[in-house]
Amino acid sequence: MQYGDIKYLNKKASRIIFGCAVGPMLSGRDFDSVLSVVLENGINTFDTGRVYGQSEEVLGRWLSKQNREDVIVETKCCHPDGDVKRIGGKFAFEDVSRSLDALKTDYIDIYLLHRDNEAVPVEEIIGFMNELIDKKYVKTIGVSNWRADRVAKANAYANAHGLQPFSVSSPQYGLAKQIGDPWGGCIGISGEAMQGEREWYEKEGVSIFAFSSLAGGLLSGKCSSKDDIPTLLPPYALKAFYCAENVERLARAERLAKEKNATVAQIALAWLLSDAMQTYAVMSPDTAERVRDNAAAFEISLSDEERAWLNLERESLA
Repeated sequence: MQYGDIKYLNKKASRIIFGCAVGPMLSGRDFDSVLSVVLENGINTFDTGRVYGQSEEVLGRWLSKQNREDVIVETKCCHPDGDVKRIGGKFAFEDVSRSLDALKTDYIDIYLLHRDNEAVPVEEIIGFMNELIDKKYVKTIGVSNWRADRVAKANAYANAHGLQPFSVSSPQYGLAKQIGDPWGGCIGISGEAMQGEREWYEKEGVSIFAFSSLAGGLLSGKCSSKDDIPTLLPPYALKAFYCAENVERLARAERLAKEKNATVAQIALAWLLSDAMQTYAVMSPDTAERVRDNAAAFEISLSDEERAWLNLERESLA
């Protein structure tokens, strides 16, 4: 496992993050055995959210049996409730209280705003997020599904006023390009049009927690490029990732996986983790076997030519 440094966090974070929006945890079932395998394989960072069913509660029960300092917990607040966008200090404090209770902990390592509301000034948002830090409820703050220009504006204000800026941004990013919005308000940074955002994140050193890093299962090994893919993936994944270009990326990952004696998921994760940005891959395998396989992605080395070929930027590897 490889580890990275996240600003304002005094722990090394695994660059593969376990995403807790997985079926058994969402429904509240015991998942201790798999979570323990996750930690045993060097993955010490866990991604959850206030609106992820009973995920926080399941993680909290397991967390209470661990050495708290060995684990990094990232959760999210202020998710919209229907038409109510819920970006404000009142909602953040409500959510952090519920999350701390559910997680059975007295602090959260990384706290993300689940969505943005551009009608709310970034000055106000940085203000109440820093109040959470001052109260010692959270260590480090960030955002999920925000545009880079909003992050830049918020961080400029924070830096000018001696406040903690956002150190983490969680967009969709991975080998497969997001072509549709799966849940509403989801922002991806793949593709040529988002090159400027990726360059800004690289320059500023903001850590990228890339969700749907395996394209909702398309690149997880659950299906092959020759399968009837629409029958194998959930509707959200089909909406977000099912297109001819992404199926071609899957086919190329299959070819490279065969050549390197690897899995398709390992190839896709290796592509993401070798990015110029400070990338962390959020993935949600539901079995111990898949956890072990995916954790071995760092054993795979990709050349610049292989990365470009996988991403359809060149026709051949020759």
